[in-house]
Amino acid sequence: PSALFLEHTLAIAECAVQLTCLCRESEDLTLELADTEPSCWRKYRDDNRVCYLKPDLFVITSYDGYEDRWFIEMDLGSESPAQVVEKCNAYLRYYYTGIEQKATEMFPLVVWIVKDKTRKESLKTYIRESLKGQPKMFLVITPDELEPMLRQYIETKELC
Repeated sequence: PSALFLEHTLAIAECAVQLTCLCRESEDLTLELADTEPSCWRKYRDDNRVCYLKPDLFVITSYDGYEDRWFIEMDLGSESPAQVVEKCNAYLRYYYTGIEQKATEMFPLVVWIVKDKTRKESLKTYIRESLKGQPKMFLVITPDELEPMLRQYIETKELC
């Protein structure tokens, strides 16, 4: 495996560990599921061809009596913004199939976790400009914003 693959895999594992620790240390936040790839991938049809949505991590948490679902993408800054938007478009294609909503009555928020605020602002801007008129179902955060996100402290204006 390449160094980038290993770094990405470790970032996913670190996120899962961070989620586990946050929820274990909390009295009101519960980690119901943290599912890694490939078992969290979703199979769907798009224009009569079989496609796979490949999130890095699928998470279910509960907080304040509500269940939340998250598709998490770890961004190490190695992909261009155009590649990120291409992946966002794959999420949109899957969203429009209605498969997830039919099975669970909701669609998970797609969360891009980036290393720093510069990358965060860059991706937010690029996603917003590229996906105008689409549902606001993407969130770009830094690792220190993970707990506020789980506790729903992120303002809706942050959504892309």
